[in-house]
Amino acid sequence: KIHLSAEVFYLPNLVNISKNRLVTVGNGKYMLIEFKTNIYPIGFEEEFYKLQLKGITPIVAHPERYRFIQNDINVLQEWIDHGYKIQVDAGSIIGQFGPHTKKIALRMFDNAYIHLIGSDAHNNSKRNFCLLDAYNSLEKKYTIELVNKLKDNAKLLLSGIKPELIQIKQ
Repeated sequence: KIHLSAEVFYLPNLVNISKNRLVTVGNGKYMLIEFKTNIYPIGFEEEFYKLQLKGITPIVAHPERYRFIQNDINVLQEWIDHGYKIQVDAGSIIGQFGPHTKKIALRMFDNAYIHLIGSDAHNNSKRNFCLLDAYNSLEKKYTIELVNKLKDNAKLLLSGIKPELIQIKQ
């Protein structure tokens, strides 16, 4: 089942555009936001805080692809501590963005820095849905329970319920 929503590119206008039902998901409680891949987004914390005051939780899209996260993955813990949700890209898990990005995505799982997985599909050719391939890869590396938790988190989110961090059982 496909749900209508959009990934929003970060600009300091998130509160203003939050009234548009296409930019939120989960009964208006979440907003999926992406940053430029090579520049740390200065001042985004204030805009995210304003969203949170409106009852909207920011979901950071595909941070494994951001150079500043690749250089310091522990930034994700700070973001989680601030209440942001973290979504990894399915294509990153299967290597579509290169081996380094795949390595970072898997480290995010190992460090419990992930709430959700997204397809980031742009069309039905070059950037197609690859969730099944990502799920299969994660099941082989980790467990079916991890895959089921990712699926459960997506359902929770769509219902407006807070998704949980994905924990790898050691």
